[in-house]
Amino acid sequence: MQQLSLELQYQPSYLEANFQVGLTNREAYYIIKSNLNWPKWGMVIHGPAGCGKTYLARIWQQRHQAFFISPDFFASPTIDWQTIINNRSEHYIIDFQKNTFPFNQNLYLQNFLHLLNQFDEKQYRLLVCTQENPIAWSNIELMDLKSRQQAMLNFHIAEPEEDLFRRITQQMLFERGIMIPDYQLSFLSVHAERSYKSIHYLVYQIYQQVLTYGSTITINHLKNILSHFPSK
Repeated sequence: MQQLSLELQYQPSYLEANFQVGLTNREAYYIIKSNLNWPKWGMVIHGPAGCGKTYLARIWQQRHQAFFISPDFFASPTIDWQTIINNRSEHYIIDFQKNTFPFNQNLYLQNFLHLLNQFDEKQYRLLVCTQENPIAWSNIELMDLKSRQQAMLNFHIAEPEEDLFRRITQQMLFERGIMIPDYQLSFLSVHAERSYKSIHYLVYQIYQQVLTYGSTITINHLKNILSHFPSK
């Protein structure tokens, strides 16, 4: 699959006020906002790359002073758990930004099970963000881990509906100082692939067009951008 270039000069703000809520992410957003008790094994948000999982995790972090645990810890044969979790917070996040897992999967899964058991003992809250539903992780032979994963509160974020597609595209462009008229947003929502991958591609290409040429975006610009949408 063709890799999109990184937009190194842009850093998202993760402001809760700017998070766009739609039909496909509403449940996950409102549970993140609420103070309801989660199941003791925690909560999972899973969905395609760019769908807002990390954004929701950042909102939850800001609300509860949550601490991020790197997925890399689970690949280690020796883990100082007290260094990771001792007195840092009662709220923790594991954010798998890529749909890949460490090479030694058995070790990884054993460590993940140990973490869940520690959190249960301490009554900590855990949020897991991943592209793939953890219940579907392959080769899980640890029945204790499988049962815990199945007991976690689980939310799937699907590809955006048309209205959400438009609002996220508009918001991401606005954060880069770019405004395009409604008829151009309508054109994109009709002719572009309605996916989070498409939104990030379109925003990046429009931004590059403005940055490089300083030109006003036209329908012809958008047609050209759509014609070069990266193939899988």
